[in-house]
Amino acid sequence: MLYWLVIGPPDNWAFCFKNGNVWGFSSTYQKVWEALDAGDTLLCYATRPVMGLIGYCAVCSRQKGERPFFPQETKEKNLLWPLRVTLAPRKMISEEDWASRCVPLKRKGVTLQRGLQRLPEERAKEIMRELDKA
Repeated sequence: MLYWLVIGPPDNWAFCFKNGNVWGFSSTYQKVWEALDAGDTLLCYATRPVMGLIGYCAVCSRQKGERPFFPQETKEKNLLWPLRVTLAPRKMISEEDWASRCVPLKRKGVTLQRGLQRLPEERAKEIMRELDKA
């Protein structure tokens, strides 16, 4: 099992958790997405205005989207995030508490410009312990 940090806007996270727990990545993440396996853990980071970790999920499956699904895709009639994963939430802060209870991310080698990146197991478990307390 591997651990991953996934970064995205709060609106996208909210949509994900209200619509089948599906998250998507652009084609630029093809090789990294292919490394995701069922059972891997994704730590969910919400960008501005939340600016913190809002929970973690297990990967259930990977699939390539063939039709627009996310609101921006539907609006633009364009497949922007075809590399999809279905998630099983394990520990999530409720959406109304994201801003007040999120766990700040101590950078320690993490790049907030990459939407999907692998985390060392010890670092991921440290973050998960913090989320479990939130």
